[in-house]
Amino acid sequence: MSITLKDIAQQAGVSQMTVSRILNGKTQGQVSEEVISRVRSIASELKYRSNRTDRKLNCLLNRDAQDAELPKVTVLTPAPDFLEMPGRSARILNEVLPGIFQAAAEAGGMVEILPVSKANDPNKIEWPWLKTFGSGSRILALSPWFMVPLAELSRRGCRVALIQGEEFWRNMTLRFADEWAIFTYRNRLGYETLTEHLLEQGFSRIALTVYREYMDEPEYPSITGVSNILERYGNSYRNYIVMSEADYRPEEFARAYRENPFDALIFLQAEGVSWNYGNSLQANLGLPESVKVVYAYDNQDCLRFSPRLSGMSYPRREMAVDAVKLLLSDDFSPGERFCPGAFIERN
Repeated sequence: MSITLKDIAQQAGVSQMTVSRILNGKTQGQVSEEVISRVRSIASELKYRSNRTDRKLNCLLNRDAQDAELPKVTVLTPAPDFLEMPGRSARILNEVLPGIFQAAAEAGGMVEILPVSKANDPNKIEWPWLKTFGSGSRILALSPWFMVPLAELSRRGCRVALIQGEEFWRNMTLRFADEWAIFTYRNRLGYETLTEHLLEQGFSRIALTVYREYMDEPEYPSITGVSNILERYGNSYRNYIVMSEADYRPEEFARAYRENPFDALIFLQAEGVSWNYGNSLQANLGLPESVKVVYAYDNQDCLRFSPRLSGMSYPRREMAVDAVKLLLSDDFSPGERFCPGAFIERN
């Protein structure tokens, strides 16, 4: 659901006209600095994007033949059939694409989006589309699943930039740091931040949502991150609420609470679940209102529940913007760039 001027106006307690003037820089001294700051802060928090920005992106998406000579960044992203839950790929794309197009336009370049189907084995390099890339091509991968073809593209002389988060993938991709520009946010550290914040607020029985599909991964970042902090604080409580991405059952949270009560929950968002946003997330999950719930990955759902929820935010958009600028620059410098997340407190 797109955010409108009306949504911002309601939260800011001003008229839609005032919001429009502020966001278009046309207040002409008629609006106080406090109101301007409040409106801009709410617009940023809600990730508002104007129709004018949409029109600009449409123009960029529909470049004609005259743009063939512009330097191009090809963005590799998993097609919907690549993932168990396609909504995850769409959510990340919605987050980063506006910044990618804007950065390319400002640098005098263009963007090509290349969704990779599950029909392509990520562990092989015999992909038909690989034939179109060679020395001088610029590749931005939004997932480390493409590590094998990225290594082949790098061998051919392509510029490669990668955005990644999981500790498991980082351990594998750092060997390419001399060739690729690697932007890392390391979500294990995000889970450590969430856990430490909850402990410092006085919560001692912290439950964690984990996905069954990824439990076999070594150093599963959520479990590792939470356990690191609990052990440091001498806290022996453990409660992993194991869910399935393909068959997400909200009622499992109430069952887990009955069997092993907790006072805080680090929550993983589910795709395809219909929530009642008029209520609290606790009510949706069948939990007492006293249970503190924080999102492992901050997103717009955090703003839709009542009360609003805190969460861990990662700068994926900023990372993608920096990656595009680097790929289009005259001086491409490989190496890892660490981009830490930030805890967003809302209540």
